[in-house]
Amino acid sequence: MKLGRVIAAAILLSPLPFSASVEPATAATTHTVVIKGSLQVSSCCGLLGTGDETRTETFTRVATLTRDHPTASLLVSKCAGGEARGDLRFKVRLNGALVFTTSDLKLFEESVCDNNDLDDESSEFTVSPPRRSRHVNLSTMNSEFHSPDEALAQFTVIHTVSPTTAPSLLYAGRVVGNPHKIALAWVDDSTDATGYEIHNTETNQTAHLASDRRSMVWEQAIVFHTCFQIRALGVGGPSAWVPANPSEICAKWFDSP
Repeated sequence: MKLGRVIAAAILLSPLPFSASVEPATAATTHTVVIKGSLQVSSCCGLLGTGDETRTETFTRVATLTRDHPTASLLVSKCAGGEARGDLRFKVRLNGALVFTTSDLKLFEESVCDNNDLDDESSEFTVSPPRRSRHVNLSTMNSEFHSPDEALAQFTVIHTVSPTTAPSLLYAGRVVGNPHKIALAWVDDSTDATGYEIHNTETNQTAHLASDRRSMVWEQAIVFHTCFQIRALGVGGPSAWVPANPSEICAKWFDSP
């Protein structure tokens, strides 16, 4: 039996309305959180001027989050003057399509940098949708006599999501005994598709399908040939249309699946 006949026989022979029907993905999208900025720590006014120093750390930290691994902790630390230390810690958590980031800046000061003498703390909570960024400024300072040490941080939290993977092996052929109906089928190569779009390049119509669909029937008046493209939809944006050539996958009126 021809492949086309097998595929066509497996498709439910009922037309699909051209309306959106997008369901949640059954697998996790990969979200990348990039945090870029600087941490400045200043140690001031030590005995006879010793320990006076300002140091800056320019940093980039990256966290990859999925539904199965939704959290990450990142740390930036800098010491100045052998006495003052600034610790900038990020706790990021994936919640649906959003990334929650808690940023916590702590200032420690003692006779050595490796100490637990917390002098001041500042925190900020941000929510980042996909493809959005959030800018944050944090500052801390101690109030000790003749020792105004401080730590300052400025950074941007960037939330990116890669476009979903395109489907493959798109098939288009006339339904046996009914040339007004075109059977379509494809292979899902994505783990995070939230739906599909099928584009009829003859009529310039687009059908919207749920993420669990792998086939459909397109009903249309008989023309010499009708060609189709498909793409997957996802949180990170749609995939490319496949095939790239809009005249590559076609159903001709004389086709026999």
